[in-house]
Amino acid sequence: MFAIATRLTKRVYWVNNAWLLAMSFLPVATAWAGEYLNERGPEYFYLGVFFVWSIAYWLLTRVLIAEHRGTSVAEKLAAMPPYRFMNSWQLPTFTAILAVLVYFFPPACLIATLGELIYMALHTSPDSDQVV
Repeated sequence: MFAIATRLTKRVYWVNNAWLLAMSFLPVATAWAGEYLNERGPEYFYLGVFFVWSIAYWLLTRVLIAEHRGTSVAEKLAAMPPYRFMNSWQLPTFTAILAVLVYFFPPACLIATLGELIYMALHTSPDSDQVV
């Protein structure tokens, strides 16, 4: 995402900080959910942290698109699979379904996250790790 961005403003900087802050809670939430795999509380906390992280990522992408409005960079950012998923009905629906599933089967959230990571690994462009 930042590899194709040509304009990084203070707004992008601060939204990126919020995204990184949300990301910093993921190891804690993952450890707690993994230690108490069959308990609902840690799994709901994990789901909440992951949802906040997703919203922060979505917002960061929207800010980058706004900063590059009318350019090919904005089009490339808007076409990225994570953004398309988060900018549609899919993210809230997926989160709501997981919230219900966790009530009956707490490990569902971690299993869904594994599935999402595999999906993103398969649908990430080959140059996504290139910062030039």
